[in-house]
This record gives sequence, C-alpha cells and structure tokens, in this order.
Amino acid sequence: MEFALIAPILLMLYMAGSEVAMAFTLNRKIQHTASTVNDLITQAPETTKAEIGAIFAVSSALVAPYDATKVAIKVTSVKINAEGGASVSWSQARGSTPDASGGPFQLPADLAGLRSQSLLVASTTYQYLPFGGYGLTTPFEMGGTYYLRPRVGTDVICTDC
Repeated sequence: MEFALIAPILLMLYMAGSEVAMAFTLNRKIQHTASTVNDLITQAPETTKAEIGAIFAVSSALVAPYDATKVAIKVTSVKINAEGGASVSWSQARGSTPDASGGPFQLPADLAGLRSQSLLVASTTYQYLPFGGYGLTTPFEMGGTYYLRPRVGTDVICTDC
C-alpha cells in the first residue's frame, strides 16, 4: 500500500531529475558552441560568408544529439574607438538577425574600459522546452556569449559581408 502511494512521486522525481540533467548538458553544449565558433573565426585575419557558414554548419555537430536547427548563432565584429565607443564592423547570423553594420554595439560593463581595439562577439541561443512539460507551456531561452580579440592582426575582416 505504501509503495502504491509513493511510487508516482518517486517516478516524477526521477523524470524531473533526468530532465534537469539534460537541460544542463544542453546549456553547456550551447555555450561551448559560441566559444568554439568565436575561437575558429578569430584564428584568421580575414574570412568570408562561405567560411562563416561552414563554421556554423560544423558547429551543429557540437549540440548532437539535440536538435541543431533550434540553435541560433550570431557573430559580430566590433570596433572600439579611442573614446571607448563600440560599433559593428560586420555581422553574420544563422537563425537570428545579424547586427546592422556601422550601428552601435553595447559592450558589457567588464569591457567598458577597452580603447582602440577590435573584438569578435559570438552568441548562441536555444529555445528549450522540457520533454515532459512539467507545467511549462512556453520554451525558455538558454545560450552564451563570448568575446575574443583577433589572434592574428588587429581585426578579423570579412571580405564579402
């Protein structure tokens, strides 16, 4: 009798624990994807739309076995002037809208002191809806953003962006 009363609760705890573990794993994979995309693009002094598209395609393997079509990736080259004002040099995206070239870019407070440099900003997002639902009817967003300086030269130039 006691087991019949407690079994549904134990089953629900087990399923919820599994779902939380999967969500943490996926969130780590999504954040790692942003880091990897940024790392690959900053290794060359110039790139093209085709090369960025290939990096976006390869990055889909990083979230396997989860649905890679739900991953939105955006890469933005940001120039910071001598006064600390940041503007978008170029931007490419898959699954989201790229930033407008020449437009302002809001840097986080940690990077507000940078002057006369260039950064590459890669961000990823994923709309996650738990498999079991658990009362959640709308997906919640997970993702990450990474800021890196170019490894070769002072800027990563996209020749056809």
